[in-house]
Amino acid sequence: MQETHTFLYRQLHHLNMAFLGTLCLLLCGITAAVGSSELEGCDSGAQFVAQDLDVSSFHDGKSTVPRYYRYIMVDTLSQSLLVGAMNRIYGLSLTNVTDKASVRKKDLSPNRADVGRCKIQGKKELPDCQNHIRFIARNTSSSNTLYVCGTGSYNPTSYQLSVPVNDFLVLSHSSGIGMCPYDPFDNATALFVEESNPGDIPGQYSGTVTDFIKADPILFRPDLYHRNGTMAVGYVRTQRNDPKWLNEPQFVGSFDVGNQVYFFFREVALEYTNCGKKIYSRVAKVCKNDKGGKAVLNHVWTSYLKARLNCSIPGEYPYYFDEIQDVYSVDGQTFYGLFTTNVNGLTASAICAFTVHQIERAFNGPFKDQTNSKSNWLPVPEVEVPDPRPGNCSVDDTRSLPDTVINFIKSHPLMDQAVAHQYGRPIFYKGNCLMQRLAVASNVSGHGELVFYTASNTGLVYKIFAWPSESTHKAPHSILSTIFKPFESVRPVWSMKLHGKYVYLGTDISVTQLKIEICQKYMKVDQCLYDPYCGWDRDAGICRSGSTYRKLVTYRHIDRTMAWEAAIEDALGQPLYNSKSIWKATGSSLTLRVEYKLNIEGLVTWTKNGSHVQSDRHILAHDNSLVIPDLTAADQGVYRAADTKNRLVAEYAVSVDTTKEEIEQRWIRKFDEWCHEFEKYQNDIRIWENKCSSCCQSPGNAISQFGGK
Repeated sequence: MQETHTFLYRQLHHLNMAFLGTLCLLLCGITAAVGSSELEGCDSGAQFVAQDLDVSSFHDGKSTVPRYYRYIMVDTLSQSLLVGAMNRIYGLSLTNVTDKASVRKKDLSPNRADVGRCKIQGKKELPDCQNHIRFIARNTSSSNTLYVCGTGSYNPTSYQLSVPVNDFLVLSHSSGIGMCPYDPFDNATALFVEESNPGDIPGQYSGTVTDFIKADPILFRPDLYHRNGTMAVGYVRTQRNDPKWLNEPQFVGSFDVGNQVYFFFREVALEYTNCGKKIYSRVAKVCKNDKGGKAVLNHVWTSYLKARLNCSIPGEYPYYFDEIQDVYSVDGQTFYGLFTTNVNGLTASAICAFTVHQIERAFNGPFKDQTNSKSNWLPVPEVEVPDPRPGNCSVDDTRSLPDTVINFIKSHPLMDQAVAHQYGRPIFYKGNCLMQRLAVASNVSGHGELVFYTASNTGLVYKIFAWPSESTHKAPHSILSTIFKPFESVRPVWSMKLHGKYVYLGTDISVTQLKIEICQKYMKVDQCLYDPYCGWDRDAGICRSGSTYRKLVTYRHIDRTMAWEAAIEDALGQPLYNSKSIWKATGSSLTLRVEYKLNIEGLVTWTKNGSHVQSDRHILAHDNSLVIPDLTAADQGVYRAADTKNRLVAEYAVSVDTTKEEIEQRWIRKFDEWCHEFEKYQNDIRIWENKCSSCCQSPGNAISQFGGK
């Protein structure tokens, strides 16, 4: 009875937390105290359309016919972009994907028999019953060899390709079941691992499904063979038909981490099913030297463990981003995950970081178990954990593990503790925003910066800048700096890779190459400073590339202890707006322009002497300028403009001359000012002529005359 009460209390508590978190997101736009940038939606930042950008696109045949370019890989050995599409594999130039002379392609269309069987089972000939290439990897231990896997018209097929200079040659092909999906639109992941496998034989690790109806999800390593063709060790996979191991998973990434392989995915949380259906994000691990069990768990991983990934906004009631969409690693030790809320609810996206240390800490913590289907999930007491500890990669031969260990592993793959995110909070998050692909650049200007590139399901690409905090224990400061709109029509981005100064985007219609350094496009100071590739030239009043020019004002010159606008003004040594006095004659027209050095979003509000300007005679132009035609004496006063953030962005003291005497006196004052400036100019000319004369008479004095040493 006590256990039942405890269980009900915890479940009601979880439901209240979820409701309060959703309510908070709805009312506050997930504005938990991280910084003001999160208050803005996904339309903040500098925005550029295709015509403003350096964009190149490749498509084979008509640009409107889908080829489903859904897998792209940067191959540094051949300096080419390898692309997996429907029935074809392509090799494109990394510097110019439109260079037709460098394009290589190989047709891998399925045979008619496979297409016929696929159609009989109720699938469409286009696009379902075709061979969509879903995995490409280079085997560096075998010269000029690629491993490729495709859906094969719902008959997964793997290929070994030779890559001579200007072609692809098929060396062999075999079943690809377990290595890539049946359905071309399924989420799957695969990784080619060359070291630390049994016998040190290269092999593929994959996360996909093994059947037509997707009832058997799997983490899989196929049979490994010696070079002479003899089998070294048989395949290993996850337990079949066991939701404790995998429960409707959607795989998003896999990584080689020392003597282990990590898999990232989202799945229906079995530990939450008593309260309904809930998606959790997971990281799972297997040991590379795992050969499976001898009798129990034969051909099944004996080292498989999984843990929940915690990406949440902290607080009394944390708000969770539960659905991982993509994952990226720069150094193999830190993993950046792109998370969203449930796509059927209120939309929000976040980026959280996880280190190997934090992941291993969860894997080395308590296991989680449920004694029966109606009881709560609780940590397993340490005294019940067998020796050697499950998941231990130091076991020489997993087939020799005792039955107590094997049986424990079979029923306890889930860890009790979630993997804590680095810094205890997301690096970045936004409300009303759905991001689905991620790439990361680190240390872009040598000071530990991070730049995240994310892509949406509508074809937008976001550049997010995160600069280091004062302490290594604090989350970086982040802001959505730039929005790229590289396509003229809406289209999902299925694959995204970052290399050098380009981002490559795979869509159904094209492979697009987008240049990421666009400093010259930024017209405002803050837009320039939000991009770590750039800096502001104070003298020229323009944004320049930091790799080309020196003595630029960059984000590192901004004092974070000051208010943002005041800090930028201090770094520039210039005011952000001009305060001017203007004299105009009655009957003339006047335009008061907003020349603010920072970006302004939306309309400004003009006031005169502290009161809103509401007269029909005043015209607010599209650029926020205030136009006053046919000036009268009543138009005199101090005009100020403020933006939606209540920043003062323009100030003018306007005087209107209404009589002939006032106009004459003003022109006399202007003439006197001009005469004074002209006299000063003549005096400077005389000084310069004297110095030149002295230089000509005594060349040895030239340096000292002009201030040299």
